[in-house]
Amino acid sequence: MKINMLLLCLLGVVSQVSSQCSQPSFKDDSISRVEAGFKTIRKRGKITFDYRKIEVIYSPFLMVNDPNCIEESQLNLEVKSGSGDWIAMEDTPVALGGGKYRWTIDAVPCKDHLIKFWVNGPGGQAALEYSEPILAASELDIIESKFTPEKPKGLKISHLGENSVEVSWEPADCATSYDISYGKIISGERKTKIVPASQGSHIILSEGIEPCTEYSINIFSVVGEEEYSADEASETFTTPPDASSASSLEPEITRETNSMSAKWRPFDKLSCVDKYAVSVCKEKEDCMETQEVEKNDALDYLKYETANLDHCSPYTLQIQPLYGEKSLAPKIVDFRTLSPPAEGISESLLPVSAKAGEGQKIYVSWSAVQCAEYYEVFQKVNSVGGDWESVMKTTESSVKLSGVPCTEYRYGVQVTIDGAKSEVMEFPDAVMTQLDDSAPFVAPNLEIEPMTDGAVLTWDHGACISSYIVKACSIHSDHNDVMCEEETIMRDSTVHNVTHEIHNLKPCHAYTLEILPQISGASFDPDTTEFKTAFPAPSPPTEFSAEYKKSSNKVELEWSEVECASGYKIIQMIGNSETTTAWETDNPRQLFTTLESPEPCVTYSYGVSAVIGGEESEPTAWEEFKIPPRGGSAHQPKLTVIDNKNDTINLVINQSPTNNKCEIEIYEIRFSSLKQEELQLKEILPENTENGKISLNFPGASGPGLNLEGRIKFTGFEAFSTWIQSSDPSIQSPEPLTGSSMLVPIIIGILVGIVVIVVVVFFVVKRKRNQNKYDAEKAVASKDETQKLNESPDV
Repeated sequence: MKINMLLLCLLGVVSQVSSQCSQPSFKDDSISRVEAGFKTIRKRGKITFDYRKIEVIYSPFLMVNDPNCIEESQLNLEVKSGSGDWIAMEDTPVALGGGKYRWTIDAVPCKDHLIKFWVNGPGGQAALEYSEPILAASELDIIESKFTPEKPKGLKISHLGENSVEVSWEPADCATSYDISYGKIISGERKTKIVPASQGSHIILSEGIEPCTEYSINIFSVVGEEEYSADEASETFTTPPDASSASSLEPEITRETNSMSAKWRPFDKLSCVDKYAVSVCKEKEDCMETQEVEKNDALDYLKYETANLDHCSPYTLQIQPLYGEKSLAPKIVDFRTLSPPAEGISESLLPVSAKAGEGQKIYVSWSAVQCAEYYEVFQKVNSVGGDWESVMKTTESSVKLSGVPCTEYRYGVQVTIDGAKSEVMEFPDAVMTQLDDSAPFVAPNLEIEPMTDGAVLTWDHGACISSYIVKACSIHSDHNDVMCEEETIMRDSTVHNVTHEIHNLKPCHAYTLEILPQISGASFDPDTTEFKTAFPAPSPPTEFSAEYKKSSNKVELEWSEVECASGYKIIQMIGNSETTTAWETDNPRQLFTTLESPEPCVTYSYGVSAVIGGEESEPTAWEEFKIPPRGGSAHQPKLTVIDNKNDTINLVINQSPTNNKCEIEIYEIRFSSLKQEELQLKEILPENTENGKISLNFPGASGPGLNLEGRIKFTGFEAFSTWIQSSDPSIQSPEPLTGSSMLVPIIIGILVGIVVIVVVVFFVVKRKRNQNKYDAEKAVASKDETQKLNESPDV
């Protein structure tokens, strides 16, 4: 009873409190009671972030004005990711104690997140949006956190043409790229493409895309280079056929005497086609009724059969793919039905006949055989050990052949039926070809192999010819220069081939060739054939000279003529460098040339090679010489004085740019001065200079009357350059000093001294005169003053 009374009291208190609660409201500083950010993880004292989670820790009862008017069980929170909608949490916060609670929220790390707090109580509910959004993590932070993205969604395939497709998908949150692989379903080969997320979520594929083919495609979302989505977006697609797609079919045909069957693999070649229209035609016009054949996924091939065909007859199989309204060209295959079994096929060719006609013509005929695919005609020379050789295939029952004149042949015929060959049925008698003397004689199967001094001749020999006259004549515009070699050769009638060598001809010359058969009672006009003897091995000129002309600054080269040369090359070597072609000509008559402006103080080596038959010979022995320094006023060194003081003069002598490859062996300086009258000559080695600066110390080097000249000598050459002097006008040319030349400065000095004395005397005299005048005027003034004093009455 007491417990019931206590409960009623409590209920009364609660009811009184509830009736006193108004709608909850947040304090002005409520935000200070909130901590929100990506989840922190401490490992070995180091703080890292889990960018997949956001943690919010807050004190909701301290954030509202009346904490007694909100209910703990009704605490809630909403999250807005990026530009998405507000989503309320379905869980409840974890109580941490001390009035603090924690929410753990799934996050999309590459997006900003907004948070809104909700409180509920008897007086209603209130919301507070957290004013500090959780900013997205950087791409580098997301990659380092090994964030696993979701797979792409909304994968679509669009056909752009027969050999390209466009693939698009919805972007996956935070993916930095997409790994795309695709390939034929029936093949294990795959092609891979990487699409950066910055380039969008679509790609056009054309590589490896073929018409009428079924493909599969897989797309993974990737963060960085290692973190792939747990699953991939996948799809299959089939490209449409082109007009000639049927040409890729490879049907296998099985033939019978009056029927046939064909099968082909549609999945390998035309996976986009489900139906085919198939027919068989004889002579491409008389066609049987067309049948439709449908693809069966349970079988890896399609099959077509038909009967009531004629034996050993040609037919065509036509397989036309059916694809919607599109008209595709059919695959057409020729075949032939088999022949009925036959006995004695070889005897069916008899009788075989062969006879000689005009010239070297042979006519061979035989009996036609039913269902024969073709006939093959054979011949062999009528001699011991002769072998059959095939000379013609035909579908007719007679042929016309050409043989070697005056040669006995035997002939035979073979028939092929359904791939089976009969025996060779032979005409029993040998046939001799005739030799036509009404036309020029042409040596059968003549071959000419040129040599440098002649040629090797081979041709087929006729049994009725006892000998030949072989004649080779040179070809010249002037008939008086024609040279001929003529020989008579005897042949054995049992030998069917002639090999003969002609000699004593000139190399690389054009000749005419005549071969005349010798037969009793017959005469023949010759047939003329032209040939050219071979080129000899390339060789250089036997004579060669090269000379440098200093007056013209040119190198003159001259050489002797080389037989059969089509041109020449001047080979040049500078110092020890590699050889180069300095000049060449394709005029075999040009045996002289000049090379201009070789560089001074450079060693040149020259040789000449000849071009014979397109090949270059070795060069002649080298002609070597060193070009002397250039002389003349335009190529002289330049003497420049750097400074001169304290009886020391510093100077440089720079050589001419044209002689910059010349090495200086020695400097010569001659000099004199007022204090050193005797002309001095000094030789200085380059290594005793300071980077080319020459220092001289002698009395008067920095005073007036300096005379200075210099010259240089180059290594390898005896002559010096001409004497040169400084461009400074105060420095004179050091001609040997004479008595009169010494008097000149002395006289000048005396004259200067006299002028100075005259000027001094003039000023002294003038001053004396002025003083005397002053004294006289002063005396007169004193006298006048005395007189005035004397005349004054007061004195």
